[in-house]
Amino acid sequence: MSRFATLKRRFSRASFVDVLPISAFILASFLAIVFTVFYQLRWANEYNRQVDSYAQSTVELTRQSLLNDDIEGLRSNLGTIVPDGAILTTADGRIITLVEGRRMLDYSRSYKITDDGKHLGELALVPPLPYRPPMPHLLTFLLIALCAVLATWMIRLLSKMAARNLNYVKSYVDNYDIGDLNELELPNVSFKEFRGLNAVALQTTRRLNREIKRYRNLARRDERTGLPNRYDFEQHLQDAVDKASMETPYAVLMIKLQNWSSQRNRFSHGDAEMALKLFGNKIVEASNQPDVTEHGLHLEAFARVGEQTFTILMSGMRNRDDLSSLVRPFRRELSKAIEIGNVSFEPEIAASIVMVPQDGETVQRVFHALHITLQNLSETSRIGYKFYSPKLDRQNDARRKLEHELREAVANDAFVPIFQPKVDLKTGRIYGVEALARWQTESGRLASPYVFIDLAEELGLIDSIGEQILKKSTKAAAVWVKSGHDINLAVNVSPIQFNDPYLSQKILKSIAESGLPPRHLELEITESVAVQKPEAVRAILAPLRRLGVRLAVDDFGTGHSNLAILTQFKFDTFKIDRSFIDGTPHDAQATAIVDMMLGMARSLEMDIVGEGIETLQQGQYLAQRGCHIGQGYFFSKPVSADDIGTLLAQETQRKAS
Repeated sequence: MSRFATLKRRFSRASFVDVLPISAFILASFLAIVFTVFYQLRWANEYNRQVDSYAQSTVELTRQSLLNDDIEGLRSNLGTIVPDGAILTTADGRIITLVEGRRMLDYSRSYKITDDGKHLGELALVPPLPYRPPMPHLLTFLLIALCAVLATWMIRLLSKMAARNLNYVKSYVDNYDIGDLNELELPNVSFKEFRGLNAVALQTTRRLNREIKRYRNLARRDERTGLPNRYDFEQHLQDAVDKASMETPYAVLMIKLQNWSSQRNRFSHGDAEMALKLFGNKIVEASNQPDVTEHGLHLEAFARVGEQTFTILMSGMRNRDDLSSLVRPFRRELSKAIEIGNVSFEPEIAASIVMVPQDGETVQRVFHALHITLQNLSETSRIGYKFYSPKLDRQNDARRKLEHELREAVANDAFVPIFQPKVDLKTGRIYGVEALARWQTESGRLASPYVFIDLAEELGLIDSIGEQILKKSTKAAAVWVKSGHDINLAVNVSPIQFNDPYLSQKILKSIAESGLPPRHLELEITESVAVQKPEAVRAILAPLRRLGVRLAVDDFGTGHSNLAILTQFKFDTFKIDRSFIDGTPHDAQATAIVDMMLGMARSLEMDIVGEGIETLQQGQYLAQRGCHIGQGYFFSKPVSADDIGTLLAQETQRKAS
């Protein structure tokens, strides 16, 4: 639209008709004066060139006469050549008046006479050529001024014609309706240049009309799928917010394709956009099903508002229960597979539902409620439908507060390890300890990892927390080892920590700074990270393994149960998860699984740790089946480093006695 306005402004500047002739006259007069001066100077220069050429011939004649000492001959020749007078001054100071001249004093010019650099004299003579310019100065100026006046008159005439033509074009642009494509006849302009300008104006306005329509359409359409976009939806939602009341509420649904991120790469680029468009069309179709419309529900607006997120606006309900008639066809229609080519995609849906005006009285508030409800649903059950509740805002505020406190805790080095003993099931002595992370709050209370681990991983803080736990636990273990206790320290390494290429350097730094012998450190990794990132894990662990750092596999059997990794990584320790220990020794199925794991670990010559032992019977059962080490609340709950030191000291005293 700005280009159209600019075009109109340019055409409206026809007032130059009044200014141009005056300016042209001033310019023409100035040029006349300049040309007159230039013309006269050129003529004077030409006259001087002719005089100098004539004088050089006279000087040459005089030089020859002086060399021959022929003064009388010189007088005779100069009288003929320079009739208006000449005076010769020789090198010895003699003045010879060769010809008497009447204008000698006013018009004489002097020229030096030399021979091979030797000064012979100086000749002063009056130019014999008269100075007659081809035209007097005044007449020259008047003629040129007359030409300037005529040029000014012609410019004024042409400017009036140009202004008339510009007014034609301006009138056309002013009268052209940008919303109407009716063609107007071209005005009868005088010059082909202005006819071309008028044609350009016609083409420009038509092109602007097309572009404006295209931009209006793009402003309300998703460019990739052609579906309505967020801007279009917000306009409809604003109207609904203005009209809504407790008696005539509206419902807004935000629908997210939960598994789209993992499935998208199965499609080519064009097919991926087509799949999203088909899914959007299915939402519209489901919203218009007979079992929806017969309940009075009506689809007011639909849009794609994110990469994998869609929204719909429904009217006609009286309360939340009326939306059950909408959820049923949604479950039925939207769960159907989308097939494009050889690719079949089965959508997994999560949807948040917000009532207007009960849950929000502005567009921004409605979208806020939709997002936090969808986020809560994704965190809890991943798929399904959930209504907004005010408690979600409180939970959201609490989460933001926890995020802030967690970041401050990381910055303040507030994470500390506590240690759970691992006991030799045969001798009862403390074989080692496992370091467990705790958050020491400002009040001194230790917060469980269940409070912060998931959020720390989401915020990218788990690396810093793991580093703090590793440093503090290795320092504590180094003190025990230096006190003469043969004890191993087990530290969990999060799968996310293996994304850090400098993880091995950080572990080596902790070992070096603490003074803990590497053979007393055992790193526990989960089965899943060993399966998903074998190369990265192997590259990080290689330098540590060469130093003697031990390696344990944790949570085996709860994920992939990939037996190949047990031999590929050459684990030193095999940990049986507490979920298998809980059922022993009374549950036959749990017992069979534990027996199988024990047999496998023994065949691979690995140390075996049974986790979560809480009864004497469980400990006895594992000891009888060949399990080496037990860990759980039956032996000890997790305690501080000082308490571990006390337990180790008591154990040493018992041995001594």
